[in-house]
Amino acid sequence: AEFQAPRDQQAELWVGSDEPLTVWVNGEEVYRYQRTRQHKLPNDRPPITVRQGRNTLLVEVVQRWRDFDFSLNICEPEEDERFDGNRVAGLRFTTPGEEAAVSAAGSNVMADEEPFEIVGWHTKRQFASQVVRIYGREHGLSEGLGNLTIGSDGTVYARSGGTVIRLEPGVERWQGVFPGAKHLEGMWVRDLLVDSTGRLYAATNEGLKYADGDTMLTEQSGQWFGEVGQALGQGVFAAGWDVPLLRFDGQRWTPVDLFGAGKQEGPQRRMVSLDGCSRYLWVGTWGTGLYRFDGRQWERFTSRDVLGDNHCERLVAADGKVLVYYDLNGVDWYDGRRWRYFNDQNGLLDPAVQAMAIDRQGRPWVATEERSLGCLTDQGWATALTNKPIQSMAVHPDGTLWLADDGGQVTVLQVK
Repeated sequence: AEFQAPRDQQAELWVGSDEPLTVWVNGEEVYRYQRTRQHKLPNDRPPITVRQGRNTLLVEVVQRWRDFDFSLNICEPEEDERFDGNRVAGLRFTTPGEEAAVSAAGSNVMADEEPFEIVGWHTKRQFASQVVRIYGREHGLSEGLGNLTIGSDGTVYARSGGTVIRLEPGVERWQGVFPGAKHLEGMWVRDLLVDSTGRLYAATNEGLKYADGDTMLTEQSGQWFGEVGQALGQGVFAAGWDVPLLRFDGQRWTPVDLFGAGKQEGPQRRMVSLDGCSRYLWVGTWGTGLYRFDGRQWERFTSRDVLGDNHCERLVAADGKVLVYYDLNGVDWYDGRRWRYFNDQNGLLDPAVQAMAIDRQGRPWVATEERSLGCLTDQGWATALTNKPIQSMAVHPDGTLWLADDGGQVTVLQVK
């Protein structure tokens, strides 16, 4: 097999087998086991070096007893055991002959330049769309794209590997823009935000990074931040694992007391998602449901009343509406009046959602691992089959839908 890595870096090879196994990476033997054991992942986790672009992977397995099996992954080195087992961000396994990205020294050369397109329909119901623009390697893009973010002025940002890039207006080219962008290399950029003033924020596994003029500042260095969002009139909020919810008023960051009287319960811990693209701040937690803040009081939603699950993996919000994704368990949609739960039994192609957005007409959009793109219309879900998995999506102020795929392209769709 082969795998594509977004950058040169150290990683951990997670391997599991019950009998002898040998692994070569780029022609070099990196692991050998010659006895028998109980199979688990990982049985061992030796350090390896991966290089940007194409890498080769060869595994030899001896199987004398019972069924043939082994397991393998290439993971980020993590000091915190809670995050053990996360695959290197942007790394993608392929088989020889499969179209994939390759990298030459000093340049990004992608063999997979097939343009994004809708190749069929999962539903009889359809949505109208037209591709108006595609950005690829000739515009400065490479693999490892994600976290598409669009400011109120139409400026488009994205994560590319371990840094942040921006589509430069007028020149039609993506360039690194975050002050001190090189300092983000090796970090996992989890979320981006452009606030109402145009300031850029990046939630990373090494703290919250944000721009102050030409200086990049860090809040809570060393802490894992997963989300950053803005509630209009309330400031910018940031959330992480076992990190108190923080609010930024433009001058300083302060912890937010969610329930008053100094209580430290609920979403003060294990925060996983938040969004505040309207007057509300929505906070999703891993285990205690979903919370909404209107600037004065908190309201809680759980699986006991309206939610399909209490473990919120991701959410997007706009104009009082919210779309919530549960890990491999579908989505909940609140249109401002009522809640509705959807999975692969009542509208979605599959329950593993990769990206979500709410368009200018207030309709939810989801992209799934099974290469589908769906929109909930007044008549129900309209779901198209696509030729590429969509990793991230965002809505432009002009109403277009921007899609980032795993081949390193950004496609602009006009939807109706």
